[in-house]
Amino acid sequence: MMFSRSDFYCVVAESDGRIMGSNCLDERSVIRGVGPITIDPGAQNLGVGRKLMQAVMDRANERSAPGVRLVQAAFHNRSLSLYTSLGFDIREPLSCMQGQTLERNIPGCVVRPAKPEDEDACNALSRRVHGFDRGVELAQAIEHGTARVVERGGRVTG
Repeated sequence: MMFSRSDFYCVVAESDGRIMGSNCLDERSVIRGVGPITIDPGAQNLGVGRKLMQAVMDRANERSAPGVRLVQAAFHNRSLSLYTSLGFDIREPLSCMQGQTLERNIPGCVVRPAKPEDEDACNALSRRVHGFDRGVELAQAIEHGTARVVERGGRVTG
């Protein structure tokens, strides 16, 4: 999907006609998003990842992006050292949790599919929490039916 969209910048590393890896830069928001980066296991530790990261970071700099975000897989410590050497700062730990969700209800909170009329409230919340909105991503998620909102007291709170 990313390679076929004009709002993603994607690069491929190859050697002797063999694909060694790829990386993408999500350009849908003012803060650019890196990834996913992929490296052929046989090409790891050869500098391919650094070159792919530098390519998307150069693109963000050329386009005067005020910031770049990256989510790093916690299990891969070598990539963490690469990202910190490229200037990324650790902001918060994230964990990938899998399995069945528990059915719970929090009194006064309703989770429902997001609608186009929720965009302003969602973007205001994002600006308050993160300092920028993600309007294009949000609009696309609403269009695809994947965005959800939390309402409390008749207003969007998540």
